[in-house]
Amino acid sequence: MENRKKRSDYVKSQSEHLMKQLEDLKNEEAENYEALKEKFVQRFPSLDCPPDLQPRKDRGRMPTTSEPFKAIGEDYPAHMVVHVPKIAAKVSSDMLMSAISKEMEKYEGPGEKTFELYLNDPCSTVGFREKTVFNRCGWIICSHQNEAEYLEGKTLSVAISEDDKESTVQIRLMKQRRFPNRKLHSEFSDPLRVSHDLDQALSLAESLDKHEGLSSESSGIGVFLSSMAAKAIIQEAEAKTSTLLHIPEEHSARIKKADQEYNAKKRRLDLVLGYLRHVHLLCYYSHTQFRDKGDLLHGGLLPRVRLPLSEKALVARYLNKEAVDAPPLEGND
Repeated sequence: MENRKKRSDYVKSQSEHLMKQLEDLKNEEAENYEALKEKFVQRFPSLDCPPDLQPRKDRGRMPTTSEPFKAIGEDYPAHMVVHVPKIAAKVSSDMLMSAISKEMEKYEGPGEKTFELYLNDPCSTVGFREKTVFNRCGWIICSHQNEAEYLEGKTLSVAISEDDKESTVQIRLMKQRRFPNRKLHSEFSDPLRVSHDLDQALSLAESLDKHEGLSSESSGIGVFLSSMAAKAIIQEAEAKTSTLLHIPEEHSARIKKADQEYNAKKRRLDLVLGYLRHVHLLCYYSHTQFRDKGDLLHGGLLPRVRLPLSEKALVARYLNKEAVDAPPLEGND
C-alpha cells in the first residue's frame, strides 16, 4: 500500500510539474518563448530516425554502425548524472543522502549544491563464497555539471550499525554510462501503424489518468494535447512537407495532403508517448511500466526511435495500395 501511494504521489507531482511548464509557456513573453519551447521539445522529442541512423540501402535493414550519436529524449543530461553502481541493502536512502551532502559541502565550484537521489529495488547477486547479497543501484542528479564532475570517482564512507556493531561501508561513485536509443523497425513508421499506435496510446493515457485520479479539466492527457505548446508543435510538424520523388503527377495534391496528416499524427503520437513516459513511467514500445524513477533509470531506456519507411512504400500507402516493397522484418528490435 505504501509503494502504491508513493507511485500515486509521483504521478500527481509529475502531472502538476508538466502543467506548470505549459502555463509558463503560455504566459511567457515573445522573446523568451522560443527558448522555453526548445526546452519543452527536448523533453518531448520527435522520434523520427535522426540522419546518422538512416537505414542501409540494402532494403532498409538495421544500421550496423557503432558510431555514437546524440541521445534523443534524455530524462536528464548525462553530464549531470553520477552513477552509484553498488549500494548494500543495509544502507538506507537517508544514510546515503547524508553522506552525499557531507561530500558536497567540500565542493567550492559553481552550482547550488543541490541534488536528487534515485534508487532502484535491491537485486540479488551471488557474492563472496557464493553468499547471496542484495544490492541496489543509485543515480545522483546534480544541479550543475561541475558538481557531477566533482563527485565522479569519489568514495563515500557510510557508518552503519548492525547487531550492535559499528561498521563502515565504502560506496564508490562513477560517471553515468549512457546507452543509445534503441531502434524500431521501419514497419512502426507505416501510416496505418502510426494511426493505430496513436489511438491505442491515447486510450492508455486516458485510462491511466483516470486510474490515478487526475482531473480531466485541469490535468491529464487531454489538457496536455490541447495546450498552446502542444498545438504549436503539431502544427509545425503538419506544415513540413516531405520531399517525395516517386509521386505520380495526377496524385500530387492528394499525396501532399496525406503526407501532412501523417507528419501531424506522428508528432501527436510522440507527445502522447512522452506523456506516458514522464508522467506514468511507461515505455509504450517496450510494453514496460516502471515502478518508480529509479527503476526507469536502472533500465537505462531512452525513448525508441522509428526507422523511416522507404519513400516508395510510403507513397504506395498514401494511395491506399499495399506496400509490397516494404523492407523485411529481419533485425526487428
